[in-house]
Amino acid sequence: MARNNLTSGNSTANSNKYSTAIFAPGASRLVLAFVFNARASANNAETPTATGHSLTWKQVDSVTAGPVGDRRLTCFRAMGAAPTAGALTLDFGSQMQDLCAWSVFEYDKVDTSGANGAGAVVQRRNQNGTGVMLSVGLNPFDDPTNNLAVGGVILSLLMDPVKPITPGAGFTEIHEQSPNQPGGKSGTLQTQDRVGASSSVNWSWNGAENAAAIGLEIKAAVETGTGGNDLEQLVRRFEPVLFFHPQEAFYPSNAKRYIEHAALWKVEAPFDTKSSWGGLTQPFPKSPLIPARQIAALDNEPGNYLGDPNNLVDTEREERFLELGGWKDKAETPQPNLTATSANTYANRGSIFNLYMTEPGLNNSRFWYHAEVFDTDRLKRLTSPFRAPDLLKVFESLKNPTLLCYYLFFPAHEQSVGAGCTNIEAREVGAFAGEWSCITLMLERDTAASPYRPTFIGHTGSQTSVFELTPGNWVRRPQSFDDKMRSNMKVEKWRLGTGFGAALPEVIEDHPRLFVSLGTHSLYLESGSHNVDPFPDDAKSQQCGRFDTPSLMPKDPDPDDDFWEDVGAFLAKVFSPWLLALGPWGLIAGIVAAAVEGVLPTPGGLTVVGTMDFAPDDQTATAGAGKTIRPGGLNVSDAGTDVEDWRSAQGVQDSGRRYDYLVNRTTQVWWPSDDLRSGYQGRWGQRVENDPLPRRGGMRFPQFWKMFFLAMADGKTTGLL
Repeated sequence: MARNNLTSGNSTANSNKYSTAIFAPGASRLVLAFVFNARASANNAETPTATGHSLTWKQVDSVTAGPVGDRRLTCFRAMGAAPTAGALTLDFGSQMQDLCAWSVFEYDKVDTSGANGAGAVVQRRNQNGTGVMLSVGLNPFDDPTNNLAVGGVILSLLMDPVKPITPGAGFTEIHEQSPNQPGGKSGTLQTQDRVGASSSVNWSWNGAENAAAIGLEIKAAVETGTGGNDLEQLVRRFEPVLFFHPQEAFYPSNAKRYIEHAALWKVEAPFDTKSSWGGLTQPFPKSPLIPARQIAALDNEPGNYLGDPNNLVDTEREERFLELGGWKDKAETPQPNLTATSANTYANRGSIFNLYMTEPGLNNSRFWYHAEVFDTDRLKRLTSPFRAPDLLKVFESLKNPTLLCYYLFFPAHEQSVGAGCTNIEAREVGAFAGEWSCITLMLERDTAASPYRPTFIGHTGSQTSVFELTPGNWVRRPQSFDDKMRSNMKVEKWRLGTGFGAALPEVIEDHPRLFVSLGTHSLYLESGSHNVDPFPDDAKSQQCGRFDTPSLMPKDPDPDDDFWEDVGAFLAKVFSPWLLALGPWGLIAGIVAAAVEGVLPTPGGLTVVGTMDFAPDDQTATAGAGKTIRPGGLNVSDAGTDVEDWRSAQGVQDSGRRYDYLVNRTTQVWWPSDDLRSGYQGRWGQRVENDPLPRRGGMRFPQFWKMFFLAMADGKTTGLL
């Protein structure tokens, strides 16, 4: 990564607009502009806007210095394929400034994903204070060898007209400007950078002064053609082959397209009550925060940006969900809107299916995966905090590990209870909109320069049943639920020579073959029927899905239990509001109806009639029986006649929008950040009524890397891995 200094300068003229000298940015280079301004009065200085060079200049960060905030430091970024020569104009609106200074420079060989240089700026931090030095702390670098630390600092000078700034250890000064308005204000702007990881960007000077600073991490471009280190080549090398059931309705699709067609809703606790959707104070009919087809998933694309802070709220009292296709009631009548009389009981998956069949943008988004690569340093950073179980110990058992994740987004998930239950509650017990699944490969190599070799494979889906490992020792295959108990990942050794899982997964070249179960989209290494136990023990339904969990069923009195509390919960589940509204006669009618259904206590005690529900086994078809999705051009001899190539690609442009299949958690705000402090963490499908667990509302995006390591820890405990 090389820096090219473009221009620096200052002006002490009283003005609300300043222009730099003429300069010409390079094509597809990251241009950074640090701007220092001082307001004419003792109040917060205005944040400027920047224009010029046929580029869109985006504010990266801004911070004030001093107790009254009359000095400000702002950083802008820009990038374009064909910038023009000219001056950069800095506009402060109607607010007059005493002075302005600027430092403008550019870098080549940076990450060019995202709009206007967004992919190149991995992190940003700011800091202000008073003293003889200032430091801006940075998180560990994604690439500690090649990424760049950049910083800008301003001094709000009180007595001295000029005060030099000393760069931090290992940093190189880029520009230093010291505008001084006689009889007015003065200050210093300094910028600096260094190649390689830095825990902080820091400066020092003589004599205590008010200061403010901004620190950045700039991401280097991925080198290609160097011993298999090219990220895209690595992802393409292990692209999976998927075999689907002939009755399957939903296929892996581009998650960004889904977002752009969906609506975004605000919801407050209680989350499974429709009066909370849109906000408790919003009257019926309710409306979303952002209507359908008006979300911008990337900054600067058409619509309301998903990354705005109000769209990312996720607390114990308030969250967000995406909604596509609306709802349906228990009679399966569509309920597209949220009114005082609507019954928003289930996600309308039929409507979602129709949209994916008839809407070109959604139809063409099918047969797409998203891929993310976790390198060794990132895995060490992620696993280090987890010591119970000890995920760092699992990490340390691997040689130069890299985790390759293929994320599969399904517009809907369908799961019912066992045979003999035909009621709507049974059919919808585990069905929802917006599902994520994952195929994960652990890649190891002897040295950092050696070729990758796969050693383990992870695949998500339903929890599998226990088996007797040794007499009296019942265990499951190594697996782990996500934090919300919605998705389960199994981990297997890669192609063992003998024993359980020998020669699995089947491969074509390096491409693993997996079978996708009907409706649930569980992923398996073998076709056929798979015995599953999909829900955690405290989330198993009874009476054909009419009860979300056994804890809501009335039971025999116990001296230590509040029996009537159980009965109250039971009555609340059984009797609908319209029956209770009828008074005693409605109550009697409800009891009679409940007796017919077989869910009331028996006369000889209070034991519940009926048994716990069990889901049917996951069903996968033999290769070629349904649709096959394969890497483009790969010869899959048993693929059958219904074959699709993966459509995943980088830099796809359509109607002013960009689509990438490689995950970038900085620019693609729909991915939660590694520390779960930023990014979209809401639900990918609509909330529904009376769903306390919940499992009929859309799921969140899981930490699949964590599930993989937890499953490996489980396998090492049982001796299966």
